[in-house]
Amino acid sequence: MFLVGGTRALAAPADVTALRVELAAPAACPAEPSLLARVQRHTTRVREAKEGDVARVLALGIAARGDGFVGDLRLLDPGDELDPGGELERTIPGKTCEEVLAAAALIAALTIDPHASATPAPSAEPTDAGAEIADARWPPRARRPPAPPAPSEARRRPPRPAARLRASLGASLEVYDLAGLVPGRAVWVEGSVTRGLEPALRLRLGQLRSFSVVSDARPAFFELGTLALEGCVTALAAGGRRRSLGGRRPFDLRPCVQATGGVFEGASSAFSATREPRPWLAVGGFVQGRWRFFGPLALEAALGFTAPLVRDDFYFRPRALVYRAPEALLVGSVGVGVTFR
Repeated sequence: MFLVGGTRALAAPADVTALRVELAAPAACPAEPSLLARVQRHTTRVREAKEGDVARVLALGIAARGDGFVGDLRLLDPGDELDPGGELERTIPGKTCEEVLAAAALIAALTIDPHASATPAPSAEPTDAGAEIADARWPPRARRPPAPPAPSEARRRPPRPAARLRASLGASLEVYDLAGLVPGRAVWVEGSVTRGLEPALRLRLGQLRSFSVVSDARPAFFELGTLALEGCVTALAAGGRRRSLGGRRPFDLRPCVQATGGVFEGASSAFSATREPRPWLAVGGFVQGRWRFFGPLALEAALGFTAPLVRDDFYFRPRALVYRAPEALLVGSVGVGVTFR
């Protein structure tokens, strides 16, 4: 008499996603359940990635902000290190760290499995991929308890985002200390890189209001139009953490250098010619503060100096000096700008 037994090959479902979790959060945030376990409460189509697996990466950075918390979430497909855009990028605000963790887990679960449950399973035990199939094995075996999260999970830094280019444009009111404070206006465009000190180049087109100088009861009128190239770096940030996962800070302080060209024109009936345009070349520097107060909108203010490279003299006939460009002058501006991703 022969007894023949057959066994059934069992494997995890093909549509189960291997997931690698990277979490950076304050010590006040709950360590249990882990972020992976929270995702598995919503869907059975997720398992923990093992060494050598081709896996999606769930990166979450959480920081305290005001009276609440803000999380920056990125979900990357395998190989997305070469594609900075990733599959998903979200900013998640919450009154508590628990709210941010719960929302991040739900968003990740629904992205991976559109049929995931919006309500987490009541059990705190993470779902092991293929566990339902494994339960059918004979003889039954006791389920191993889930491995505790790695101690370093809460302290692991999220992946550094790739550098991106941003474009901004705006307008500002300016003031130059030429013959007293002379107001003007300007428009500008800027390009910046979102990495490190966030270097930026700005092209500014400005026009000062006409101002007058009186000598021997005879007036002369002057105007200055400029085109400036400015280079800035971000030296100080406040009101938030350093950039992580695309997060932005509401306040920053930028030292800048400036090279300016333009036309400085005098006009008077007492000149040899009615109008006398002269070239304007100057170099200088300033400190700029910016406040991002609503979405892409930012207010800014700057104060610095500029030094003309050529100090032109303007004379009345026959040779009476009326005005000479100063050796150095204070400059300031206030304006508003909008940034495009």
